[in-house]
Amino acid sequence: MKTITSLTKLSNINLKKPIVTWGVFDGLHRGHQKIIRTVVSWSRKIKGTPVVLTFKNHPKKVLRKAEPLLLTSLPHRLLLLERAGIEVALVLNFTRSFSKLSAVNFFDRIIVRKLKATGLVLSKGTVFGKEKRGNINLIRQLCARSKIKLKICAPVLPAGKKRTIISSTLIRQAVNQGRLKQAARMLGRPVSLLGTVVRGSGRGRQLGFPTANLDLHHELVPPRGVYATRSRVNGHWLKSITNIGTRPTFGPGKITVETFLLNFNRKKHGRLYGRTLEVEILRKIRNEKKFSSPDKLIDQIRKDIIKAGRFFT
Repeated sequence: MKTITSLTKLSNINLKKPIVTWGVFDGLHRGHQKIIRTVVSWSRKIKGTPVVLTFKNHPKKVLRKAEPLLLTSLPHRLLLLERAGIEVALVLNFTRSFSKLSAVNFFDRIIVRKLKATGLVLSKGTVFGKEKRGNINLIRQLCARSKIKLKICAPVLPAGKKRTIISSTLIRQAVNQGRLKQAARMLGRPVSLLGTVVRGSGRGRQLGFPTANLDLHHELVPPRGVYATRSRVNGHWLKSITNIGTRPTFGPGKITVETFLLNFNRKKHGRLYGRTLEVEILRKIRNEKKFSSPDKLIDQIRKDIIKAGRFFT
């Protein structure tokens, strides 16, 4: 997938019959996936280019000065979009001046003149432009005027009694409250984290369980505890357990995310420092706990590994 970070660089890319959608796509949940599948399948049918316009920062950071913790950082979103079949991602910085673009100007300047869209795929509830004055009715008029074909995707509803439309906000609430099964159902996949492996205190290695310490780039994490996980390292999925917490046995500290890879082989999988690690959370094993000694913590980690084994199948 090609990632373009400014409108001026679009001229260097050959967009053939672009089928376009836009949005933040935080989490790339089932509702987003429906839109992306439509973009990709339509593009393949006409031998066009599937394109996503997304944003480097969350619009709420500019509009409300309160950016939410993201389900997926920008690198994580781009990874998921690429896996879904998107070939070009236009990543723009959402600025105060950008927020003042009227819906018509946004459409004419970016969708028509810059992207030269052949088709557009949007959700039924799309709002856009200055003060969100643009809506799907306006889109229909603008597409008809510009001879751009339009496909509208109906919202996706979660299973169960509550029929609230799936949204990134609902999923954030579920993750925050530890309702990971519910979050996974709305995401269409396990809750996952993406981070860069950085150097930690080395305490895990001292205990006999060397861990990969993750810098998550502003991603939301589940509540503190130990989780059965699987981690993608250099293209390989490995069984793992992940601790989210402050390591209370060794005194108070900031919250960290540490992953112990059960079947890691340095010769096969390479060095970890500086690399990107993707972690899928399968099930919670236990809550965070303070132990009276490092030896008791070691005994518990061994039990955690055994308990995690039942979830890997």
